[in-house]
Amino acid sequence: MNTKKLLVPAIALMISLAHAAPAVAAPADTSAEHDRADKAVTVRVVNNNWADMRIYAIVEGRRPIRLGTVTSFSTEILKIRRSAISSGGDVELVAVAIGSRSALFSDLVVVVPGDLLEFRVENAIGAFLRRM
Repeated sequence: MNTKKLLVPAIALMISLAHAAPAVAAPADTSAEHDRADKAVTVRVVNNNWADMRIYAIVEGRRPIRLGTVTSFSTEILKIRRSAISSGGDVELVAVAIGSRSALFSDLVVVVPGDLLEFRVENAIGAFLRRM
């Protein structure tokens, strides 16, 4: 008989605790790292070439990903989506002239999510890539 008197309040307490959601704040340093990890790699393309260019990214030697088109003598901001970049993968950027078979390749650069790159496409020099 005493066990029934104790069992009912214990069950009620367990049910009420199961439905309560704890309020836990993440530490500031880990949330900043998490925010950076969810970001894409931003590529600022400066096209100083006479031709309009299609820009591709070759990530870790896989099939090229088309990022977009940059018209001649203009600058565009393009993104390499987060799902294409591992925690530290190598990237090679390619500029293909529209209406031509010529292409300019950048050097390999290791990127992490949230990085900002500048890719310059020149007329005579070729292509230049730097981390910003």
